[in-house]
Amino acid sequence: MIETGLHVIYNTGSRLHYAVDVQDTYAGLAVFVPCDVGDGIRDGVGVMAWADLAAEFTTPYDYADGAGFVDLRANGVFIPDLPGCAHGGIYKGRSYVFPGGMRGHDEITDHALIDIMTDNAGFPQPWRNRFAQSAREKVDLSFRHRARMQASNALVIFMPIKGPLSSARIEILCDQDPILLNGTTVAGRIDD
Repeated sequence: MIETGLHVIYNTGSRLHYAVDVQDTYAGLAVFVPCDVGDGIRDGVGVMAWADLAAEFTTPYDYADGAGFVDLRANGVFIPDLPGCAHGGIYKGRSYVFPGGMRGHDEITDHALIDIMTDNAGFPQPWRNRFAQSAREKVDLSFRHRARMQASNALVIFMPIKGPLSSARIEILCDQDPILLNGTTVAGRIDD
């Protein structure tokens, strides 16, 4: 039996920091690039307090159709008081997936493997489902797809059966604990 809930996979070598929001009806990820001393003011396109950005995260971004897309509003802004980053971080955007908003007959299938990835510049990508037919195929497809796309997995949803996200295993790949949003909890931590 696969363990369900959000699992933090750490020691992955990821340079990015994440805020994650997992509920029964959606999962979302906000991406940040941690800064070194002096980088944020120099590299950011403005400054915003964490409390102001966090207020935006109380409502998931669904682009009005419930399917989930990338929200790049305020990307590039320096967050000097970003939790978990001693020198702040640059906000890169957020991406969500809403299983209830998917309208295709085969968008959510048994053994679905849904990823939210980041590109080489750290921007979150729209979710993707690779329609695996078995648990083994999910793993094989995941590795091949990342290599082909030259992208990095950030949030992975393993759905053994169709249903709420609480019945799925969700993994976030990071080097430090993510910021947990809207009551999100961690079910386990696994050393990569």
